[in-house]
This record gives sequence, structure tokens and C-alpha cells, in this order.
Amino acid sequence: MVDPDTSFTIIQPYTNRFTHVDVSLGKENVNQFTKLFQQSVWHDLRSLKLKHPADAFDVDLFPLQVPPHLHTLDLSEVMPLTWDIPELFRNLRTLKLTASHAAAMKITLPVFLDVLDACVVLESFSLTILSDHSSMSPDNYRPAHPLRLVRLNSLSYLCLDICRYQDVEHLMLHLVIPESTHVHLSFGDSFAKVNPLHCFNSTSHSHLRFLEAMTSIRISRNKYFSILMSASHDGHTDQPCFTSQVGRREVYMDPWVLGSLLEVGTVFPHSRLTKLELYFSSQHLRNITRKNWIAVLPHLPHLTTLRLARAPPSTTDYRHSKEESEDIDPDCGILDDSEYYIPLLTALVVPQSITHRPTLVPFLRRLDFEDPVPLSDGLKLAMYQCVVSRRAMLADPAQFQLTVGGSASRE
Repeated sequence: MVDPDTSFTIIQPYTNRFTHVDVSLGKENVNQFTKLFQQSVWHDLRSLKLKHPADAFDVDLFPLQVPPHLHTLDLSEVMPLTWDIPELFRNLRTLKLTASHAAAMKITLPVFLDVLDACVVLESFSLTILSDHSSMSPDNYRPAHPLRLVRLNSLSYLCLDICRYQDVEHLMLHLVIPESTHVHLSFGDSFAKVNPLHCFNSTSHSHLRFLEAMTSIRISRNKYFSILMSASHDGHTDQPCFTSQVGRREVYMDPWVLGSLLEVGTVFPHSRLTKLELYFSSQHLRNITRKNWIAVLPHLPHLTTLRLARAPPSTTDYRHSKEESEDIDPDCGILDDSEYYIPLLTALVVPQSITHRPTLVPFLRRLDFEDPVPLSDGLKLAMYQCVVSRRAMLADPAQFQLTVGGSASRE
């Protein structure tokens, strides 16, 4: 770590020995550091991290001969005058870019694809754009035909923290990443009306094979700040390979939840999803009708476990004053709204007369209601009818289990 007050001329004779440079640049020393970097030899440099605390600015930083062994480049509000430096990106394994808005990066989507195309051994890529004031792609952007695809065959981690939905959609449209890649998407309030899964329209993004490997999806309320969706490979629910987070101030998310469910079936049509978990207050389900469930569930034919709970597991205990709860999260209280589970239960009893198997999610074996308190008479009756009907359509009645708060329902 270099002290910003250090006279860069003092270290110039020793730059050939440096392996890591981590500098926070200010107006008073940016020109001095740029001159140092341009005029010095950085043969052993492995990692370069530059940060500017204010708005992004351009620097004519990189010399004609870039450091040959540079594998980590982390730029925060510091952008090169030109991105046409393929030799800079050729050996990068980690690329992290942060800018206040897309215009500050002075890069268009086609040029950005050129940059990624040059990153032939890239393992980790993070892009953060803090504001939605500008975009890398115009509103009328249309991808060329045939579609240009950039293959990042070594990528293991992808993080896009971008406010503008269009930039995420267009960028993902052109990327081909390994099935094992861990993908994290994060969006601000401006994105909240659009479901993040919409970024992976099955027709346009059919090359994103990593989606097909997912077997478990969780859609949850992340405390009272955001909505979190995560998907995992079989047996690795504690280490999701795909997460998307939408920051929101509003707390009534029922349209968003319904959109999430509808998108799940569209985005993962060829996957073998076996587990779907919804961690919300049941009030968030109030606009999901029986007809909606009947439209969603056919897209999840391999589902074996469906779990619904009032809150994410890590945030079930909200300890706020009455004033804080009313101001921040008025939906966290216990409400007599468990009737909203009934549409799901009635959808699950639709029979298939020919095979004598359930029409919807025929392999469903476990239905969990973790905390639907209080249990109304209508909900109890719907649960009973669901258990009886599902078990009647199975060769082994014991295969279907409905649990409430961890306890199995008894006929």
C-alpha cells in the first residue's frame, strides 16, 4: 500500500521489484503517479489497484509496453483513456471495475465485449455501476445477427452490480460462461419493477448452460432491505451458484413474487429443479391465485420439495421498536393472512384421470409450511384435502408429506 503523500520519485528506482500496487489517487497526486507509471519499468507487477474517492476520471496510465505479468486489475473511478489495449487484458485473471455511472467509463457495449474477448484466461470479473443516469447500450439497442458470443471458458466468478436492467440483459446476452460459474447480480431500486430472471430469457440466452445445472431455487426477503433469489446445484444450497439481489424500500412485494415464479418456469425450462423455497410473509402471496399456481407449476415437473415460510431463516426474529417496525418493515408482524396459502393447496389436488397421478408437479413428495400462524379453519381443511388427494394418487401414500412448522400433518 503506497501512502498518497509519498513522493513517487523516491520509489521510481525500485518499481521493477514491485509485485503489488494499491493506490488511492487524489487530484494532488494523480499526475505524479501517472508520470511514474508511464516512465518506469514494472516487470514483476502482478496486481494493480487504483482508486479515486470522487467521480471517475480518465488517465493516460498504461505505457506502450504493459506489465507482462499483470493478472489482477482493479480500477475504481479511474478509467483508461482508451480501452483498446488487448495486451493489457490478455493475461488478466481478475478484472474489477467500479464507476459512478456508465458514461464515466466512456465505453460502449461493443467495445466492452472487445475487452472481455481479450481476457482469454479471466477467472473473476466484477462490474459495478452505481447510478442509472447513463447506459453502456442505447435504449434502442438491438444485437447483431448472428449474435456475437464472447466465451469466458475459465470464468469461475461473475458479479454485476448495475442499476440499469438493460445493461445486464445485453451483457449477459453475449456471454458464454461455464456451467460451474458462480454468478451474482445486484440491482438498485430502479430495477425493482422488473424481475432479474428476465435477464435470462430462454430464447435469447439459450447458450447460458449454467442455468440448466440448477436444482434448487430460493426466493426470499433479505431482512427489510432487498429481495434475494438464489439457485444452487444439487446438495450445495449453502453455496449458491446464482444469486440476484434487488434493493427496495417498499415492503409489499406480491407482484414481484408472482413475477419471480412465472420467470422461474421460463428461464429454467430444461433444468431439473427439485426444490423451490419461498421465504416471505404469506401476505406477499396474496395476489397469487389458483390460476397463477396452475400456470407456474407445469414448468417445474421435477419438483420434489416446495417450502414456504414467513421470513428468511437468518432474519426470523425482528427485534425493532414499534416505531422502527412501522417505519422500516410493517409487514414483519404476525398477521391473520394464512388464507393466502389455500390457492396453492387447491392447485395441487388437480388429478390426471389417465395416469391417476397428479397433473401438477407429479413428483412432489414434501410440502412444508414452516410457520403459517394462525392456522385458520379454511387452511386446515385445504391442507387435509391436499394430503388425502395427493396420497390417493400415489402408489405409496406415505411418499407425500405435508409439514407445518416441522410437524407432519395427520389425517
